[in-house]
Amino acid sequence: MPMVGSNNMLPLGGGRISNLGTKISYDPTWSDPLNVKRKADNISFTVVYYLFVCLWVGVAVYAYCVVNVGFLIFNFCLYFWIESISSDDDYPAHLVLCHFVNAVALVWIICHVYGFFKVSVSGAYGTWYWSMNKKEVPKFTTLRFIYIAFRYHIGPTAFGSLIITVCTILQILLAYVETSGVDGTLGTDLCSCGLDCCDTALYILKAVIEAVTGMAYVHIGNHGTGFIDAARVSFTLFKRNYAKIAVIAQIATDTIFMCVLEDYEMNGGSSRPFHMSNKLKDLVLENRLE
Repeated sequence: MPMVGSNNMLPLGGGRISNLGTKISYDPTWSDPLNVKRKADNISFTVVYYLFVCLWVGVAVYAYCVVNVGFLIFNFCLYFWIESISSDDDYPAHLVLCHFVNAVALVWIICHVYGFFKVSVSGAYGTWYWSMNKKEVPKFTTLRFIYIAFRYHIGPTAFGSLIITVCTILQILLAYVETSGVDGTLGTDLCSCGLDCCDTALYILKAVIEAVTGMAYVHIGNHGTGFIDAARVSFTLFKRNYAKIAVIAQIATDTIFMCVLEDYEMNGGSSRPFHMSNKLKDLVLENRLE
């Protein structure tokens, strides 16, 4: 859905003016997520993701050839094999790489699978929401969006999940540093305070990134854009309507309240009625900022 119109300028505390982004305007060519013309975005991240999965499988095949274990349990066997043969004196350097690949692959694949199904479910929910007659929603909508996400949105979900993976790996490394520093090398009060501050800052940063990424996944499922555009549009939509988020979130999921916010900015009046329910409409209109 294109973002057109003038900037929405609202006064904040102290009389200062903040640019809250361009409001969503009605687009007569857009009907629902199922009919959006999509294209593959963030192709470079698609390539990187598949290459990394191939690397992970290569590590698994290496474990299979050395340990001669069943392929379906290669990851667990690789871990226990590394732990069983290693010690402080004879720890092969290449096994450190195996540990690293396994850790990153575990986090990235889990985050990517979550993002993949978030996009799929968001598209299905969005199709239901933007249908005036809910009984006319096509059958097997979720399965259709699983196919759409696999065909067009592997790159955006790989991009978003990679950002979360980097934050998670940094948290793991920071926890390792905190643990290894207890013996006195880094165990001073100043270092402990610094590590605690870094841990808190990283926790907050990851929470913000996860929230923005989740909203971006919803936008991707509904509008089929790339990750950067989806994150930008979703975040500015959130900023413009922050007062309504707490109210809507009480009775709606993430996907639904993102649709409600778009519905609120785009529709209204007799010519373009709201798609939201009467209960949501009352809550939203009672918390107008304008």
